[in-house]
Amino acid sequence: MAISCRNEMPQQPVLFCEIFDVWGIDFMGPFPISNGYSYILLAVDYVSIWVEERATRTNDAKVFVDFLKSNIFCRFGVPRALISDQGTHFYN
Repeated sequence: MAISCRNEMPQQPVLFCEIFDVWGIDFMGPFPISNGYSYILLAVDYVSIWVEERATRTNDAKVFVDFLKSNIFCRFGVPRALISDQGTHFYN
């Protein structure tokens, strides 16, 4: 009986990611307002599971870009990939 190639897993190259190369990012909320804040912007490094977060008043693109510049880019460098759910707050 011959082994069928159709039942084998396709060969894919193995991708290597360094720490802080790939981040998942998303807004959580709205939550009940506390000290003027109702959202949490959350970023998680996919390799180390390191978490960065910030409480925010809004969930818009300006808050997102400011967070990336001050919390991710200047501390960990520019990542190779950002993964999001493509919510409307990530555009503009």
